[in-house]
Parts: sequence; structure tokens; C-alpha cells
Amino acid sequence: MKENKTEVKDSVVVGAQIGTQRSKLKFKSRDIVIPSIKTGTVFTDEVKQAITNIEQILELSAEQKNYLVQIMNDASNAVQDNNDAAQSSCKEKFKAFMLGAGNVAVKIISTLSGLANLAKFFGLA
Repeated sequence: MKENKTEVKDSVVVGAQIGTQRSKLKFKSRDIVIPSIKTGTVFTDEVKQAITNIEQILELSAEQKNYLVQIMNDASNAVQDNNDAAQSSCKEKFKAFMLGAGNVAVKIISTLSGLANLAKFFGLA
């Protein structure tokens, strides 16, 4: 159920959308391991860049940022350790976080989509 409260001010539409919206996010389940993920070096660099980008997303609360950063760090460690179970756990945590993130999920996806290996790891590519 959605309720739109909008108006036009100075040729700009402003307002809020109130209610619950179903997520239209779709994730691809991939177990493909690409060479740079095997070594972990490029992946680790992308995780560091992702953390920097995540910390700049104003729409996320401090708790949300901390949780997302923890997922990124756990993913980096799982890749470095070549731990398949930990990698799967990180992917599931990320998926659950994104499904609950609401409209800010689009911002997170656009932030991470430029990091090819990370995006592929989480099924965004």
C-alpha cells in the first residue's frame, strides 16, 4: 500500500511516498570464482574502496553502515581464506540486508556496481 503526498514547488516535484513497497531487487546466484578472487588482492582492494564509498552514503544510519562494512570485511576474509562456507554466509547476509534496505538499496547497488569483482561476488553483475 502506498500513499503519495507530493506537490509542485518552483517547477520541482517534492514530497514523500508513504507505505510499504515490495522490493523488485533480483539477485543472481553464482558460484563462479574468477581469477582475481582466487588471489584475493584485487578483491581486497575493491572491498577497501567499497567501504570508503559506503561510509559516504548519507541515507544509511551509522548502524547500517557498520553492519554493511562488517559484511564487506567478512567477505574479504572469506575470499582470502578460500572459505566457501563463509563466502556463502556473506552473500546471504548481504542479500538479506539489501532486501530490508528499501529505497537506499538502489544507492548501494550503484555504489558497488562499479567494483566488478565485488559486484560479481554478491551477484549484482
